[in-house]
Amino acid sequence: MVYLCPWLLTLIVLHDPLGHKTNTTLISAYAPMTNPDEIKDRFYEELDSLNSSVPQLEMLIILGDFNARVGTDHQAWQNVIGNHGIGKCNSNGLLLLRFVRFTQPAHH
Repeated sequence: MVYLCPWLLTLIVLHDPLGHKTNTTLISAYAPMTNPDEIKDRFYEELDSLNSSVPQLEMLIILGDFNARVGTDHQAWQNVIGNHGIGKCNSNGLLLLRFVRFTQPAHH
């Protein structure tokens, strides 16, 4: 039996790439699209684990395809999304918004 992981997470650490005496860590993510909630939850648990493993003094950039629509409710998600969203939030968007809200203060 072949098991294919329904998501991809890659951690890249750039050692002092900009001469700022700090490392920059990139997390590249490809989130599951239509898998059961348990798989989506595991993806965000692994993303959170990677996020937590990065020292707080390092610059952290998380990028990728989260298969998410976050909608337009910038008042409910203050400091998470801006004023210019479009469409309605989907279930993946809600997971992404929650992840950002609860991990935002960890890095600069």
